[in-house]
Amino acid sequence: MWLELAMNCSDPPGSDMLQSVLAFQQLIISAIVVTCFVATKTLLDNFRRRQARLNVVVVGAGPVGLISLMVAAKSGRVSRIILFEEVCKMVLFNKPHQVAFDNKSVCFLRKLGVDFDNIEGCWDCGSFFTRLGVFLEYMLSIVYRLPVPVDVRLGTKVGTQADKT
Repeated sequence: MWLELAMNCSDPPGSDMLQSVLAFQQLIISAIVVTCFVATKTLLDNFRRRQARLNVVVVGAGPVGLISLMVAAKSGRVSRIILFEEVCKMVLFNKPHQVAFDNKSVCFLRKLGVDFDNIEGCWDCGSFFTRLGVFLEYMLSIVYRLPVPVDVRLGTKVGTQADKT
């Protein structure tokens, strides 16, 4: 009936109401289409984000390598981490060097889950001092509790293609 009235060339009584109803219908249809588009785009973006996981390879199990491993694991973008270290576990843990962490580094590492109360060492002038081997042993012990699977390959040398020939 409304369509017949709209097709009629003369303006019948109530044509203003008909135009209002048609405009309202157009508005509702447009809102539904925009809502469906936004919902679909959001779902696809979330799906792509979840699927965009990275495999991370860390070469070296020193302080920088292990901290990098923890940052990558906590980022939420990594599906798997592989850690390569040339020396074996005993050589790595028997490093006699000292390492010191200032207050900013300690705060940063605590946010990553490092518990300085469970590491053998001492505090002096707001800095934490420990043996390098002790720190590396602690870091490797918490690697297995990370939310990402970590493949630790100690005693494995990573080389170039030229090294293999």
